[in-house]
Amino acid sequence: MKRFCALIAALALLAVSACAEPVLSGSVYTAYLGENNHLYLVDREGGSRLLRTPVRDLVALNEAADHLYCLTASGTLYEITMDPANPKTVIVSSAPTEDDLAAVAVPLPYVLQPDTRELSLRQEDGTLLPLSAGAVAAALSGENIYYLAEENGATVL
Repeated sequence: MKRFCALIAALALLAVSACAEPVLSGSVYTAYLGENNHLYLVDREGGSRLLRTPVRDLVALNEAADHLYCLTASGTLYEITMDPANPKTVIVSSAPTEDDLAAVAVPLPYVLQPDTRELSLRQEDGTLLPLSAGAVAAALSGENIYYLAEENGATVL
């Protein structure tokens, strides 16, 4: 029963992850959008912090996993320094452009084409290596990519 519940939770997380980035995890914090779209930061010891401004999307977590970028519901781009002793929130841009978002975004190691449902791995040289046809949703957890695919009319993880 526990495995079934864990599978259902993973499927729900993957389905939500296909729409936006509602959960990002680094070495110190896991950031997620919770009740009323507030940003929650949970550290490894279970302590939490809350950004009371409603957040529309988690844009990126830098490679060092110490800076989180998010878009608020009003469209402001925030940078949150994820320091357990003194987390800081700074406005990067009150009206971010595509260039502002591209400057902070870290590309995912996979690409899921919604129209063809083809899931591909992004290679270091920028080329795409096909992984699965029929993928419905995909998510990244650490270095692992989890995805849902349709096979013979059934959805499989």
